[in-house]
Amino acid sequence: MAEPELEQQGKAPSLPEPLTSTEIASLIKMPPSIHAPPPLERIRIGALLNTDSSTLKSIMGVPDFMLKNGQMKLWQYDVGECIIDFYLRQKKYDYSVTFIDIRAKMLGDTTNEQACESELTQALNS
Repeated sequence: MAEPELEQQGKAPSLPEPLTSTEIASLIKMPPSIHAPPPLERIRIGALLNTDSSTLKSIMGVPDFMLKNGQMKLWQYDVGECIIDFYLRQKKYDYSVTFIDIRAKMLGDTTNEQACESELTQALNS
């Protein structure tokens, strides 16, 4: 109906019901991110010596195994064919890495640090 006809009939035009916040939110689509985090360069395990526990955790993630004995902690990571043990000693308010042990997963097998670094880098980038 045209507006003059509505005025003649004494009726106001009906407006659609307003959308709820949930309905509005369901209509919003986030564009896909064009910024993927850059891949990590090859991780040098030895460079993690003297790293504090929060930094180590942000790089490596949650350990697969943890052990605490007095002022020492062992954080163990299972990476490919390698086991990486980080030994952390308590400082004033945090722990820091004081020793790193890299070994083969299978008892008696040999491994080398470069192979473990490659597997670790690949695992953290996937």
